[in-house]
Amino acid sequence: MALTKEQANALLANVSADEDLRNLIAQLDVTGSDSTTLLYSNSIVNSKKS
Repeated sequence: MALTKEQANALLANVSADEDLRNLIAQLDVTGSDSTTLLYSNSIVNSKKS
């Protein structure tokens, strides 16, 4: 069973070591219902100057 957002946030608040974070990540369900799912973990930088 996947975690709710509230459950995941509560567990995240108690993460104190790399292993804790890995265990939390292993419990996440990242499946999507549409044809495209995008997971992104980096900053978005606008390279155009105004």
